[in-house]
Amino acid sequence: MPGGSGGVGGMPLMSVEDAEMALITARKETDKLERGLNAVIKRNKRLLMSGGN
Repeated sequence: MPGGSGGVGGMPLMSVEDAEMALITARKETDKLERGLNAVIKRNKRLLMSGGN
C-alpha cells in the first residue's frame, strides 16, 4: 500500500473507541446543522406565507 497506512480509502484505521467518539461528534454536528436548516426553512415558510414583504 502507498504510505503504508493500512487504512481504507486513504483514511487510517481507528480503534472502536475512537470510531465511537467520531460518530458521536458527527451526530452532534449533524444535529446542530439540522436545527439551523430547520430554522431557515421555517423562516422561509413564514416569508412565503406573508407574501414576501
